[in-house]
Amino acid sequence: MIWKRITEYKIHHVIGWSLYFALASSAYYQFYTNKVDLYLVTSVYVLSHAAMYYVSQYVIAVRTLKKGRSGLFFIFYFLLAVLLSFLMFGAINLILGKDMPRYFGDQFMNIFPVFLISNLFMGGVLIGIKSIIDKSRNQKLEQARHQENLMTELSYLKAQVNPHFLFNTINSVYVLIKIDPDKAAEMLIKLSDLLRSQLYDFSKNKITIEEEIQYLENYIALEKLRKAHRVEVEFSKEGELYDFSMPPLLLIPFLENCFKHLSSNQDSTNIVKINLRKQGSNLLAEFINTYDDELDDNRAGGIGLSNVKRRLALLFPNKYELSIKKNNDFFEVSLKLNLDENEH
Repeated sequence: MIWKRITEYKIHHVIGWSLYFALASSAYYQFYTNKVDLYLVTSVYVLSHAAMYYVSQYVIAVRTLKKGRSGLFFIFYFLLAVLLSFLMFGAINLILGKDMPRYFGDQFMNIFPVFLISNLFMGGVLIGIKSIIDKSRNQKLEQARHQENLMTELSYLKAQVNPHFLFNTINSVYVLIKIDPDKAAEMLIKLSDLLRSQLYDFSKNKITIEEEIQYLENYIALEKLRKAHRVEVEFSKEGELYDFSMPPLLLIPFLENCFKHLSSNQDSTNIVKINLRKQGSNLLAEFINTYDDELDDNRAGGIGLSNVKRRLALLFPNKYELSIKKNNDFFEVSLKLNLDENEH
């Protein structure tokens, strides 16, 4: 807050030039017998260098560099240095009078280049420092904007999961109401539990792996109610699946996809297999389901997998592997997440 107020009123400029004046005065203190002359000459240097910087940065650069005329910038920059060097010579000559040759020599052509180089050099250094500071500030602003855009997109993608899941589940309840109202009521209770989790527990950026697993199990129970004996679900868990966190609702689209594209065999078992395991800092998830080619080709696509792919790209850049393939009568999804930065 204090630094913001300082930069707002350019107080840091005053501090910087004051330090420059103090350092320059102390550097030449022993060479001047008349200290008033020292401070006046140093003031001329400081004022000339300040004029060199401010005019170049806020007048010449604005009218040339920002319009793509770099050649004009260097021409006017050099002409400004020449002008200020003449003014420096006149002011210092007026201050020192007959002592001018003692400190700077008695030949104009020897004195003038010193002033010119001084102005060119200090102006260039200060403009360079300003450019570096501006570039750093712009990079931070760009990173902040990029991060804000990512967070906005992630919030949008996360919000999409809820209506997508809700749409599929309500469809299931609607079908079951006609077949078995009691089971439909039980399904609505389980659906209520899932929605409560989404509303209260999954509003955070991260949840524990235990919460994610519990959500998967509740969804499986919901689907088993709808499909009854027509589906066999195997959910295996291996390794240390505890004490780490992950973004919420990251795995449910894969499980949802298993049931959405599940086969409808009458003479054989319809299978869904889920395997979660922890290997070091990696979480490996496998989702396998039987499917029918004809039915699968005719089903409408959804946003679930494309949504989760985008979330993975944003949340785990270069830290995930996703494989989706069809193998004989099985549809297989394998996901590997590096959780180094997501663990507690």
